[in-house]
Amino acid sequence: MLSPLWQRLGILLGIGLGSLCWLGILPSLQNPTGSDGLVLMDMSSPVSTLVLLLIASVPSIFLGTLLSTMGRFTAGVCIFSGSLLVLACWAGSSVGWLHRAQLPGDYWQLIFETIIWQIFVLAGILVMYRFRPLVHKQLPQLLKDGPDWKTNLRIPAIADFTAALICTVIAGVMAYLLIRNGSSKQVLVSLFLSFALGAGIGQSLMPNTNPIALFLSPGIVAIISYLMVLLRYDDSLLLYHAIYIGAEPGVSLFNQFPGSALALPIQYLSAGILGCSIGIGIVRAATDQQDETELA
Repeated sequence: MLSPLWQRLGILLGIGLGSLCWLGILPSLQNPTGSDGLVLMDMSSPVSTLVLLLIASVPSIFLGTLLSTMGRFTAGVCIFSGSLLVLACWAGSSVGWLHRAQLPGDYWQLIFETIIWQIFVLAGILVMYRFRPLVHKQLPQLLKDGPDWKTNLRIPAIADFTAALICTVIAGVMAYLLIRNGSSKQVLVSLFLSFALGAGIGQSLMPNTNPIALFLSPGIVAIISYLMVLLRYDDSLLLYHAIYIGAEPGVSLFNQFPGSALALPIQYLSAGILGCSIGIGIVRAATDQQDETELA
């Protein structure tokens, strides 16, 4: 098993190489009007767009599988979600989508797109998990001695769902409070911090080796945020007023426009999954170190 230092270097190298493929197809993913915000439903041919995404995801999934075979599984997930995060950053903010969307009705499109991105990311994670044993057989003996595989993806149990619920609540409240505008950097950093803390606390309170339920948290928070907009606003003028001008004086914070609804699905499923991976990895590393100290 690779040392933590080599795993971190592998993550950075994998994100860099995987991002090149994502950025290579970025011109084909941009909206025909040229405005910011990557939304698949805005494409003239969503099917061909999905095919491009599948092709571009192969290098990052392969690199993630390779690193997760030689190290922690979350390290491989970091490569896949981190390279997708670079695409989300370069694709721009949600401001462009807000300008061209028919609000609030188009938030239903974002809910549907969130489900698509969630399936896409989970499929990539499952592919990495399934191919680890095959890659392990092909590695040199030096690299495959003593694998420390503690991740076991399966149908989530009650403890797994409880950890995911804790993560969803903490990350959802933090994203609601932290995201104040549609700026891409502000949104991505807020989502990363929210889900890193939420997943870390969930993993600490309910230790488990099956993070698949935790990886559902970003999609759940996104859908709840979009539903809040649909239920709270039925007029586009009121909605735009709430976004760009703010709520009326005396309106409580939790009755204002939810800041978490300013993030696009790709931002949730890139920064959110990356944050979950980092949070889970930190807690597991600390637990392993504690176990080794007690054993010594």
